[in-house]
Amino acid sequence: MGLLTAPAAAQTRSDPAVTVGMTNTLSFTKDTVRVEVGETVRWKNNSVIVHTVTADPNEATMDESMRLPDGATPFHSGDLESEETFEYTFRTSGRYRYFCVPHEAAMRATVIVEPAGEE
Repeated sequence: MGLLTAPAAAQTRSDPAVTVGMTNTLSFTKDTVRVEVGETVRWKNNSVIVHTVTADPNEATMDESMRLPDGATPFHSGDLESEETFEYTFRTSGRYRYFCVPHEAAMRATVIVEPAGEE
């Protein structure tokens, strides 16, 4: 008796809505991105420097580094070495301000999450 395998199109994991890079010049490649609730953002460390993707008040040393919408869950990638990626699926609409822990003073960006289906 043979086992049937699901076709690749039936996989539950989808491609990210947007990819943001991290650079040797201590910046994210996109200052602001927009996604809908339920969509995923992928960050890729394109540099030789260790970076993080962080929106967690326990990791921030400056108030302006991060902001979460009411009810949103904080996130932190941990250290990302060169070519490593981190993905986060946004479940709460609003504006997310995030940063890189080692480069907090300079390396910040924003994800704007809109309710699904809005134009």
